[in-house]
Amino acid sequence: MMNCMKAQSTCESCLPVCLMELLRMRGVRVKDSEETKILMEGLTFTKLDYTIGQLIYVAKKYGVGIEQYTDFPSFNDELLRLDIPKSIKLLPAKNSKRLVMRLAAKAPIAVYMDKYDLDGIYHYSHFILLLKMDKQTSTFFDPWDGKIKKMMANALMSSVRSLRNRLGISPKLIRMI
Repeated sequence: MMNCMKAQSTCESCLPVCLMELLRMRGVRVKDSEETKILMEGLTFTKLDYTIGQLIYVAKKYGVGIEQYTDFPSFNDELLRLDIPKSIKLLPAKNSKRLVMRLAAKAPIAVYMDKYDLDGIYHYSHFILLLKMDKQTSTFFDPWDGKIKKMMANALMSSVRSLRNRLGISPKLIRMI
């Protein structure tokens, strides 16, 4: 499944590690030093959202297409006003269990969730790399510690809703195309 599972080295680099793993799954050689480069590109591209800058950097540098399904339509509209390459598709879509299962059936996807449901310490946004999911169970790579984990599918979706409803952050699903 995944040969080189790397734990994130900073508190904010969960998405860079997920993107690196997606690239590696495609057979692309990615140096570990890319983690902080991807993160910094995201942080400096726009104050609106650090994710989009990371996606742009990866799409341009590695020549991949990326889709992001953004749960808040008005937030998606704001992102569309940015200078985004054609290789990135920003799609407004409720991050429902049906959509997650449909996308994960095709290939692994990055899922934005509430980290509290992984460790019970505090509520914080976090990306994981969902490897597969059926109606009952989800299997994912957690970049926080670099491990493959399982969680009930409904618990994962509850965590996505917590991100939306408790933290007021738009859930996102990201996949390479």
